[in-house]
Amino acid sequence: MSIVMMTAAHRLRRQGMNGMDGLKLMALDPEDLEIVSAHVQDAVFKVSGLDYAPRAGQLSLVINRFVWETAEGRGKSFERRRCLLAFKRVTAVRSIGFDRKDDDKVLSLLAIQFEPNGEGPDGTVEFVLSGEASIMLDVECIEVQLADTGGAWETGFQAAPSRRRLMSYPPACQGRAFLPTIHKDVFIGYPSRLSDPRASKPSSQPF
Repeated sequence: MSIVMMTAAHRLRRQGMNGMDGLKLMALDPEDLEIVSAHVQDAVFKVSGLDYAPRAGQLSLVINRFVWETAEGRGKSFERRRCLLAFKRVTAVRSIGFDRKDDDKVLSLLAIQFEPNGEGPDGTVEFVLSGEASIMLDVECIEVQLADTGGAWETGFQAAPSRRRLMSYPPACQGRAFLPTIHKDVFIGYPSRLSDPRASKPSSQPF
């Protein structure tokens, strides 16, 4: 296990992740952010769940995340949990592909990506959304917290085969603190508007 993986696993244990408390994660570098991204893949949220506080430099997002850590072997029955995702050290926020005034609009989160400015630590975080939409955050550095805020409920959702294997959870680790194996090849299907010249770039809306 690499030093980065050990550090991430230690954070999981230190913050008390278990089956009773729900998921709690912190990301302070790109490797950590990949883990957070894997856990919120296929989460859904309403536009009204977005809250940007410029003076505090924080963007908060209330999402219904798909519970990937218990999805293996569940057949047709899966779970979702209400979750709070908070990004700190944010200096600007922009959006593309949806009307921010439409509070009831439901968006699907495919991935969270980071593009550093040079060698960083500052850069741009992108929420890659379905329907070629995205939300982009200019950040001084990566500082992210994710925490479940409620119990789980059953859902019949099933991800596409190309995305179901994003994470592999060893059976002995389910419901305990551990580091999932990230299948990075899955992210190939999510072109970023930040670095992919093939992606369309309509005018963005600043928050």
